[in-house]
Amino acid sequence: MQSKRITFTVRAPAMMPPNGASAPVPDNKPGYSAVSMANNGYPPNIGGATVSGGRQIGDTWYGCTYVAGPYVIPGLGDVKIDSIG
Repeated sequence: MQSKRITFTVRAPAMMPPNGASAPVPDNKPGYSAVSMANNGYPPNIGGATVSGGRQIGDTWYGCTYVAGPYVIPGLGDVKIDSIG
């Protein structure tokens, strides 16, 4: 079984809910990554971000939603899978 590098690129950041009168706080990471042995699709957790959905075109899923604590208001991004070695 071949390892795969999975990269999630943030397109619209997830947000932390406002605290009092402050505005929502955006996730400042540009993306998340992981290595997986999964055969089909991508794993539900990529480097600490919970990712779901998206439309697959080739080896990329576009328009996936994600949350990564404490950022619980979902954001959007793309998942790309590359084979390693």
